[in-house]
Amino acid sequence: MKYLTRGVTFMAYPKITGDNPQTILEQGSQVLELGDKERVFTMRKVAYDDSMTPIYTTPVYDSEVGYKSLEELFISHPGLADKPILDLDNHLRVYNYE
Repeated sequence: MKYLTRGVTFMAYPKITGDNPQTILEQGSQVLELGDKERVFTMRKVAYDDSMTPIYTTPVYDSEVGYKSLEELFISHPGLADKPILDLDNHLRVYNYE
């Protein structure tokens, strides 16, 4: 098994305002609506089997940074421009962003 750091994309709900459980609890009883899912781009450690097929991903850092566009991801990680971005929602197939 081999682990490589790669760019990964997936659909996720936007973060709740405040995003701190203490802040949410202090606001009292309420209904929070998550809204529509958005495409998120991030860096993850991808596990590959012996035939170099991606199997699963794990976060690289304790607090995962999500980017809303490929441009933001490429600015933060310039070496990714020539590497494939994997789509977690599509069983880690290469994401077609064109």
